[in-house]
Amino acid sequence: MKILDSALAIKEQILTDRRHIHRNPEVGFDLPETAAYVQKRLKEMGIKSQICGGPLDKKMRENFKFAGFPDMKASTGVVATIGQGEPCILLRADMDALPMNEAEGLVDFTSQKPGFAHMCGHDAHTAMLLGAAKILKDREDQLCGTVKLMFQTGEECGCGSVSYTHLRAHETGRNLVCRLLLEKKKKNKKEKKKNKKKKTTE
Repeated sequence: MKILDSALAIKEQILTDRRHIHRNPEVGFDLPETAAYVQKRLKEMGIKSQICGGPLDKKMRENFKFAGFPDMKASTGVVATIGQGEPCILLRADMDALPMNEAEGLVDFTSQKPGFAHMCGHDAHTAMLLGAAKILKDREDQLCGTVKLMFQTGEECGCGSVSYTHLRAHETGRNLVCRLLLEKKKKNKKEKKKNKKKKTTE
């Protein structure tokens, strides 16, 4: 089955995921309900996941409370891995909503939480990444490498990815590419040294 056909086959599930997340928005870094839903869906696909992020420092919590966000004790992002070996790529989706009200009557799955709403598409982003996870997991034996999934918190806060950068397993973007290139360079250097030593002993 082609990837597009696979995506169309799970269209209704992607819509269900998006609408559930849209109805139950959470803002900021601490998204326990959204994270639990994502982990439940990944488990149904046979994908192991873990909470990622950790406690937020007091100063950051106070700053965001002053800006109108609820008190956020921790960042509750979700990370998971499909496949193994190299190359390694990362797919990311943001999960947080905005601290604002949603206009009534636009859709039949409006926010059930006054003052919180998904008005920037993160509900769709999360649903799409869950859909991609399903397609990739079904083809895991065909993957030539690793795909890491990051369901990120705090994107609307402007610094959501900071709480993930200390975890090597969940590196993103340029940092990940640089590390892989450096490791490859070291490996090549080691092999050259080994081959040189082998030639001198022959």
